[in-house]
Amino acid sequence: MKGWQLSRLALVSRLVLAASMVPAICMSVAHAQGVAVAIGSVLEPNINIPLLVARDRGLFKKYNLDVTLKLFPTGTEIVQAIAGGSLDFGASGGVPATILAARSGKVKVVARLADISRDLALVASANSEIKRPEDIKGKVVGQASGTVSEYLVTAFAEHWGIPLDSFQRVNLGGPDQVNALAKGSIQVASLWAPFTGRWKSSGGVILQSATTSFWSGAEGKVKLVSDPGVLFGRSEYLGNNAEAVKNLLRAVNEATDWLTRNPEEAGAIAATTLNTPKDAMVDLIKQGNIQLSFDQTLADDLNAEADFLKAQKTVPQDFSITKWAAPEYLHDVVPERATYKLK
Repeated sequence: MKGWQLSRLALVSRLVLAASMVPAICMSVAHAQGVAVAIGSVLEPNINIPLLVARDRGLFKKYNLDVTLKLFPTGTEIVQAIAGGSLDFGASGGVPATILAARSGKVKVVARLADISRDLALVASANSEIKRPEDIKGKVVGQASGTVSEYLVTAFAEHWGIPLDSFQRVNLGGPDQVNALAKGSIQVASLWAPFTGRWKSSGGVILQSATTSFWSGAEGKVKLVSDPGVLFGRSEYLGNNAEAVKNLLRAVNEATDWLTRNPEEAGAIAATTLNTPKDAMVDLIKQGNIQLSFDQTLADDLNAEADFLKAQKTVPQDFSITKWAAPEYLHDVVPERATYKLK
């Protein structure tokens, strides 16, 4: 068996093992006098690393918070948990958060945690016959429905003029997409970090990212989607616990500054929890995509995702960022990071 095949099988085994552990991952920082906060984060490292750092370095406790942090495979599970009342905050890509905000009106976005656009990609096996965008016709494509993974597939098809009904789409989480690719039951996967990096390092092929085309003869920068990783909370919780919300942002702000200065130590924290190589986490941190802020670019990106969801008839046509933006909490903590003004 060739080396890359062995590497790919090892990759699949590790991802499946990690996925099987996800329901059991529940981390808390005990503080007898702290305000209770339940946060659900996706496994995307750009999004969860500042939360993991704040947990492991005692920053939540420093700011009088008793935080329970749970990790989920996708944002879809997070919005379901928030809708059911078991979480106070979610940390995910913009699409699932936007869907919940538009449908329920009961959550507000308080900050960007990261820009995860460059880690979104369509990938294939090393021996793939897909060499041009139109080669996707007739193939089976994996996507995590209701997330930016689906958004990427749709934007890809629109950009290259490929009818969506010319290929089959199946709803799979990240580890399941990787497993299906290895087995050959799908030919393309729409993935995010850490799965994209792991797939490439195992010998897999990146066909197209959200920001770059790798197609032969059509290489270069593109902008299929811009996806922010956002922190959003239940409106009721925000209204009743304004100071706790600000303290949460203080802790995340301090964690973000620290991990930027100490990528090696922060990478070790992430690697231990996420069961992933430290070097990969350090490289990811050094890319500079982790950024606590609430600016006009965040508003524009979330509006673009809302427009995509309107086209899918998933959210009401009158929905926009103004209906769920809450930049005031971050503005009160670090005003230079919250420059967006509600119109």
